[in-house]
Amino acid sequence: MYTKDDLRYLDSLKLSNPDIYEHIIAIYSKLQADVRKGCHDLRNIISLISGNYQLIGLDAPDIACNERWLQMGGDIDFLISALNSINEYRYAGTLKLQKINTYEYIWRLHEELSSDEDICPDISLSIPPTVPCINIDTDKISYVIKSLITNITDAQSDASITLSIDYGTDNLYIRIADELDDFDLKTSEALFELFNTSKQDHIGMSLATSYRILLAHHGELSYGKNTPCGSIFTLTLPTVP
Repeated sequence: MYTKDDLRYLDSLKLSNPDIYEHIIAIYSKLQADVRKGCHDLRNIISLISGNYQLIGLDAPDIACNERWLQMGGDIDFLISALNSINEYRYAGTLKLQKINTYEYIWRLHEELSSDEDICPDISLSIPPTVPCINIDTDKISYVIKSLITNITDAQSDASITLSIDYGTDNLYIRIADELDDFDLKTSEALFELFNTSKQDHIGMSLATSYRILLAHHGELSYGKNTPCGSIFTLTLPTVP
């Protein structure tokens, strides 16, 4: 992915400033992992652009505060995010199902979300001591729950969120509730459509992807109003013996 000149520069950087060298290698490794989730045909192009972007930044540190330079970096990040979102939507129905202990799964996910520095919401958990098992792709269902919570914290970083579990004869219900302002009618009617976002730095695909993931599980993702204000998103999943 690097040119010979880039590799020579990195070799010299490894000797002259090993801390910076390790930093750029870590950034590049993370980039490769992120891009690997995106569209295969563009992976190498984006990796090359981003790798050269990082190297130029090291070679000319004075541009670190340049507005155009920062915008370019943001554009690269947005493109990677867009590719990943497209890939997630495209493969929403490709599942690796396994029967899981719902109680343990939800507790682990709650701990992960509560300790995530990029989310950091106040998440209350309500779960019965005995819960039926479900047959799910844990990565896909975790994606749905994380996306719903991230959408809330993007709107209000200190939002109060409740994650609750309930079940009936045949279905398990995972509910994520907030107390934010209600959606207007037009927005609520198009929640699960592609590109449904009013934010310039968001793509608006996570809810449409989440909806497809639940359909692939023979379940449902639905929206309702919270009382006295806010929203409740419900993941309905069939239970298994």
